[in-house]
Amino acid sequence: LNDRGIARATVNPQGTHVALRDDQFWLLELETGEPVWSLEDVPWINTLAWSPSGDRIATAHHERAVRIWDASTGMELLKVVEKKPMTGVDWSPDGTRFATQSVNGWHAVWDAASGERLASGISRTATFSYRFGIKWDPTGERLASIGGVGGAGRGQIGGSRRH
Repeated sequence: LNDRGIARATVNPQGTHVALRDDQFWLLELETGEPVWSLEDVPWINTLAWSPSGDRIATAHHERAVRIWDASTGMELLKVVEKKPMTGVDWSPDGTRFATQSVNGWHAVWDAASGERLASGISRTATFSYRFGIKWDPTGERLASIGGVGGAGRGQIGGSRRH
């Protein structure tokens, strides 16, 4: 791993594999560094997130998409597209939903099986900064968005406790 110009990387919940982006999108055995699979021609990845079960990987792309990948095969399972570059993605604690964050603070919650948008809105402090991340709280009821100059924002999902 040390020889790669790694741009993004994250370890699976089981601690056995690492998904990373250099000039390609890779899944590697963590202990040995041996490739499980690699994909070329994947648009620039801003961030990566493993599903809680470790069977899927979500990638947020500069070209306005979030993709869900099968971790064992590298096959694309789902793609959702927004109007701005995607800068954050995170899985709900139960793995049934994922949240996305765009550069302008727009966030959405999606059904992980169907890709249906369940809720969307703007982060409370989004007008003050570039937004580059989103994270679920452990209960799956709230999201926190992370930004530059304007700091962090938070809010309930779709104005209700759960969707």
